[in-house]
Amino acid sequence: SDRDCYVKIDPKLERHSFLSKVNAIDSSFPYDLYSAMHYRRSDYITHAHEGEADAVYMGRYDDTLSAMDVVKLEYRYCGAKHYCDRPNKYCPDRDKNGCPIKS
Repeated sequence: SDRDCYVKIDPKLERHSFLSKVNAIDSSFPYDLYSAMHYRRSDYITHAHEGEADAVYMGRYDDTLSAMDVVKLEYRYCGAKHYCDRPNKYCPDRDKNGCPIKS
């Protein structure tokens, strides 16, 4: 999934409850670090390793939806246009792994 382009998972820290993988749905929406669908800040997180860029906190902590959460819900349930088909929206080309190609 495109999550893997943004989030680094240390396999040594995976817990047994995370071992069952589900098929990812490629929605082609930009990855949303601030989505309400992320775990809370204190759940399942460790600090970045020494020498790596500082970790960015993910998710929402005020029980609200992110702007992209709303866009995805409108697309899925209300028949709204896909994010990439809306005016003035940029959706980058992706590499063979589904990660955005940086120009």
